[in-house]
Amino acid sequence: MWEMLPSLAVIVQGCSFAFTEPTLANFRQVLLGWIMCLGTRTEYRVFDAIDPDEEVSRKKRHPFDRFYNFFSRAKWDVSVLAHAVMLMIVTALNPTGRLYLLVDDTLLHKRGKKVYGLGWFRDAVASTKKRVATASGNNWVVLGLAIPIPLCPNTIVCLPLLARLHLPGKGQPSCATLACEMLMTVRSWYPERELILVGDGGYASAAMLKDLPEGVTFVGRLRADSAVYDPKPARAKANKRGPKPKKGNRLPSPKEVAQKADRNRTGKGPWCWQTIEVTLYGVERTLQVVSYVVVWPTVLGLRPIRVVVVRDPAGKLEDTQ
Repeated sequence: MWEMLPSLAVIVQGCSFAFTEPTLANFRQVLLGWIMCLGTRTEYRVFDAIDPDEEVSRKKRHPFDRFYNFFSRAKWDVSVLAHAVMLMIVTALNPTGRLYLLVDDTLLHKRGKKVYGLGWFRDAVASTKKRVATASGNNWVVLGLAIPIPLCPNTIVCLPLLARLHLPGKGQPSCATLACEMLMTVRSWYPERELILVGDGGYASAAMLKDLPEGVTFVGRLRADSAVYDPKPARAKANKRGPKPKKGNRLPSPKEVAQKADRNRTGKGPWCWQTIEVTLYGVERTLQVVSYVVVWPTVLGLRPIRVVVVRDPAGKLEDTQ
């Protein structure tokens, strides 16, 4: 049986309050088995690598019952473990300032009548712009922590923290709802820190953004045809009855803003391209942007948001917002 590495023992000790004494012993063995396992890390292969000198007999009772039970019925909490891991990482690498979180969903391909939570979901890897591919499996919503690595310029690693299983069928919580629940969990751990959550267009919805707490900023994609309005209320006529307007006039959608900027040859006014230099996928690029503040009543009510329309002059990337 493998012995615990001294450098790894410190990390395991930091996670110890998430386990009981028996489950902590099993956690150590499973972790070492995962590290020492060569090839595909299935459950059986990882458990078999825990004690490679001992021959596994399949004639008797399954030799890995206690390790399978560790995941299915042992007394420990994934959220408590995630809190312990995040506490160690943030204390060591990002003790002050903003915390950057990333959310996305991934499809774990599975088949079988007895697989819990099985459904047909969009397969992002197999899908293209013209064709949406679906596949059978478990759809997991994963929340990760983006951490810069010291002494490695422009190197950021995303550490998965929490995950929720998105169940198929009507009446089940959506991916955005599950992501919001995980966000609230992390917010309870760090109520005083500013959180920046990054997600794709599927999470720019009312389920995620409607009750977003103060101190949390969401960065994601907006529909190109979104109905947005001026945050400043329009002036009502003095003799007009009824409630006063709470929002201003309709503003151009992100798609219309890009068209207006293309027609603007003077380079002046609110609808014109501004040139910026950014690092994108590790490459320095020159992009054009148009930025304006709006309210999005159908999703966020009267809470102001900033819309940034981005264009790649080289034409390698599509317009985003």
